[in-house]
Amino acid sequence: MLTVGLAEAAFIDQFSGARALGMSGAISAVANRADGVMVNPATLINIQSRQLTATTARLHTGLQDQSQLSQHLLGFGYNVKSQAQKRTTAKECLGILLKRFSATAVNRLLYSENYLVISGARDFHWRRKTTAQEGAGDKHLALGLSVKILNWDIAPTIGANETIIEDLKGRTQLSFDIGGLFFPSPNVPIALSVQNLNRPNIASQRTVNGNLDSASSPSYLPRILTLGIGVLGQQTIWDMDLVFRPKEVDVRVGLEYQAKDQKTTIRGGFRLENLAWGTNFTLGGSYRPTEQFTLDYAFIYPISGISQTYGSHRFSLVYDY
Repeated sequence: MLTVGLAEAAFIDQFSGARALGMSGAISAVANRADGVMVNPATLINIQSRQLTATTARLHTGLQDQSQLSQHLLGFGYNVKSQAQKRTTAKECLGILLKRFSATAVNRLLYSENYLVISGARDFHWRRKTTAQEGAGDKHLALGLSVKILNWDIAPTIGANETIIEDLKGRTQLSFDIGGLFFPSPNVPIALSVQNLNRPNIASQRTVNGNLDSASSPSYLPRILTLGIGVLGQQTIWDMDLVFRPKEVDVRVGLEYQAKDQKTTIRGGFRLENLAWGTNFTLGGSYRPTEQFTLDYAFIYPISGISQTYGSHRFSLVYDY
């Protein structure tokens, strides 16, 4: 059952860092971490200058078959402001992300996925007004693009006499994501993103009598459409995302509250997978010991869907400089 589940879920995990998990993944309009490109590359514009983020996660701990699912992520975002041209100013952002997902059992690798994501975004401002605070009152639109290199592999099936029965070789494919972020007002971002535009084939190659040939039936990644809206307050941030896959609709709602000392943040979220098939609650928080460093933690517990698990835990370290 684990192998089947992994095959169906290949490369569709939208959760990135611990902040995203704490808000149930509802960050398409409000992401401010470099790893937000996994959901919407246009959110790179929310990075103030330069940012490094590192994440480690243990997924669905306590599975009965003693398998372990883990993720590791390293991301970098860079915000470059260009000079004003005529009545429009533009801001360019770049990002790069490395991500690995692996499934192991009894110290043996069962499956692995590796991502290399290179992203860019540009923010356009119109009708600039002269105000006490630069940029206040602007309406602006950000557009983003991600190029993803996807690589995956499955461990060979070993027989009782330690011989290889079957060895499904992994492949490497390209995938493309696009995203947009529109601000009709400074505090209300509206997001739209599409993942896997080209729908790459992720079917593994098959071994037949020791010779490799292509799998007989291709398996194309589904396109994922995400619509989101956020509300940015002085101490609170709210986001709701609708995620559309073929024959599936997910609803995600997340809330973030920052204490007055600006060092402590708490988060919560609620997620319905395919409207009713899976229900999840998420909790998380941040502590900011200095202006540059932020520590994030998040926890998700499935109310329905996957059972007999102690939930998933995710830790992130964010460095802004």
